[in-house]
Amino acid sequence: MELLARLQIRTGAGDDETALLEEVLAEAVETFLDVRYPVAKDRPLPQEYDIEPQYEGLILLMAVDIWNKIGAEGERSHSENGVSRTYSGDWVSKDLLARIVPYCGVVS
Repeated sequence: MELLARLQIRTGAGDDETALLEEVLAEAVETFLDVRYPVAKDRPLPQEYDIEPQYEGLILLMAVDIWNKIGAEGERSHSENGVSRTYSGDWVSKDLLARIVPYCGVVS
């Protein structure tokens, strides 16, 4: 199953939200590439990039993380009916980003 379909299932988004889901998924892939290729000037472009199988689930989790923050971007603190939220300025949690192994080559 492709990532977009999996994201739609996870978020419960309707067919009318497909464009927004595609944008969220693209943002997750961009963020992934920024961490995976931190210094590569010739890194793959998101539309040309085939996600390594071991990272598909992680990118899905990153996309869900971004989806859940829509409408509350950058929120620092919020409490309501015993539920408390605190976000930093990051779109994706540091715990998820820490699971990405940076790729680097050998300088010759």
